[in-house]
Amino acid sequence: MPGRVPSPAKTTRPNPAGILPRPRLFRLLDRARRRPVVWVTGPPGAGKTSLVTGYLAARRLRSLWYQLDEGDGDVATFYHYLGLAAGRQSSRRLRLPPLTPERWLRLSLFAREYFRALYAGLRSPFVLVLDNYHEVPADALFHDIVHDGLGELPPGGRVLVLSRSEPPPALARLRASDALEVVGWGALRLTLEEARGIARQREEGHLPDATVRALHATTEGWAAGLVLMLAGREAGSAAPRAPGSHGPEAVFDYFAGQVFRKADPETQRFLLETAFLPSMTGRMAAELTGLDRAERILADLCRRSYFTERRAQPEPVFQYHALFRLFLRSRAIQTLSADELAGVQRRAATLSARAGQVEHAVGLLREAGDWEGLARVITREAPALLAQGRSVTLEEWIAGLPPDLAGADAWVQYWLGTCRMPFDPARGRSPLERAFQLFRRDGNADGAFSAWCGAVGTILYEWGDFTRLDTWIRLLDELCREYPSFPSPALETRVASTMFGALAFRQPDHPEIARWADRAFALSRASPDVNRRMLTGFMLATYHLWIGNLARAALVIESLRPLARSRDATPLVRLTWALVEAYHGWQAGFPEESLRAAAAGLETAEVTGGSISGTPSSSPREPTRP
Repeated sequence: MPGRVPSPAKTTRPNPAGILPRPRLFRLLDRARRRPVVWVTGPPGAGKTSLVTGYLAARRLRSLWYQLDEGDGDVATFYHYLGLAAGRQSSRRLRLPPLTPERWLRLSLFAREYFRALYAGLRSPFVLVLDNYHEVPADALFHDIVHDGLGELPPGGRVLVLSRSEPPPALARLRASDALEVVGWGALRLTLEEARGIARQREEGHLPDATVRALHATTEGWAAGLVLMLAGREAGSAAPRAPGSHGPEAVFDYFAGQVFRKADPETQRFLLETAFLPSMTGRMAAELTGLDRAERILADLCRRSYFTERRAQPEPVFQYHALFRLFLRSRAIQTLSADELAGVQRRAATLSARAGQVEHAVGLLREAGDWEGLARVITREAPALLAQGRSVTLEEWIAGLPPDLAGADAWVQYWLGTCRMPFDPARGRSPLERAFQLFRRDGNADGAFSAWCGAVGTILYEWGDFTRLDTWIRLLDELCREYPSFPSPALETRVASTMFGALAFRQPDHPEIARWADRAFALSRASPDVNRRMLTGFMLATYHLWIGNLARAALVIESLRPLARSRDATPLVRLTWALVEAYHGWQAGFPEESLRAAAAGLETAEVTGGSISGTPSSSPREPTRP
């Protein structure tokens, strides 16, 4: 399903073929092994990625490569994609903890738990590479959790960070404790001998040494500048100056005047259109541009070192250097008509989403102003995003829609309320109420029952004014008359469980409460969702404890005992299990059982950082009488 598979370029090491070995810097990286973290920093085109790629290949080191982007500012996105990449490369069974809502309460503790599990799944010695670190927003929580994760590195584990900037303040503590080594622009600058090596690679004939010396002096050791000037010699004209005296504009000017303009019109159009893909296979490029020779064009760019990488996959994946891609996109915006540009962006968005690059697809649809297409992507991807704990990303995507369109789309409103509910139930209630009204107006039973469950859930999670439940209890009776059968067994299970919770906490004397209780428990036992089965059972056990039916409560608790040991049970469920057992022991006159359960719950909370505050489906608080 789109959104579940990481982009190959995001999690695949670049191909080392054609990269000039740099033994001088390889020895420097070898000496830096006494520090677990090495920070490689320099301007664009300084050769950071080529250096680390060549080093890993030369030393035959096992590595996990992860290319960061702006979306990783949402730590749930980072955890999700890094876990997928590690699972694909690990020779061991990897079981990484999910970032469930209760774990957000103590992200530092979760980061250490996650990285310990990650490192345990990688064969030692290993190297974790974090490429393009500068892409993550400076104010993101990401930097703090990376600091915590790096602190868990075991012996034999190393981290190489590639960035255009110095380590952020959150990682300065590692440098102060001598755990981080910086390899900077001064070290990355090409020596004259390295410049000669690049010239030999690129020039079919012999280039006079005086010419190489002049190019090296002009570029001041900037690898990208040297390649550009060598290409400029092939084209018969000059090239940009060194990076210390100009910005990316000089690179843009060079490509506009030399590389881009020298290409035939068909290739020019190809370059402009493919710049809207963050990475691509030959087939993707051909489908986007309509050119059968798409893969040959990309392979030729790689061969000529025109800022195009090829990453090894069953099907080769190509990626433009960030500067080249930025130039091409700028040129496309200047060259293409508004309709042509929007068409390319929409086609690129479709291909990106199909390839698992959903975040990029969302950005393209925003740029194209295709709001209906964006809403479709959001509603399609929302279940997967929430399952991955990426509610922050989901809410940001929805915020990018025009308010009028978002307010009129029932599913957008539903997912907006759902992603807010675990963290701010009151803010989640309004969009869920709006979604319920829209679904009911449109005769959408699936949506109406789903929104009903969500709206009731916000009241229960808020753990405040339960009188709000009276209206929703009545509305479910109306819905059941309008739709005598449920759209699916899973939705029926959810409705029954939610209705029983609403009655238990607001109308415990309701004549139908026993029927809803039995229905909820029976349906939940057939559900594959361990956590739903447990939470429904907890509510039933707690209800029987409230009404004094200790024997029935004990039977329910005993039936849940095997599930409580499941590895699929979240910290919230394990905490709730401890609470219900402790409550039962207290009510039934077994103080030792109660104390053991309470101690187990406190230990779980300490280890996982979990909390049951604000989770009424699991708490034994007495119901509110109508």
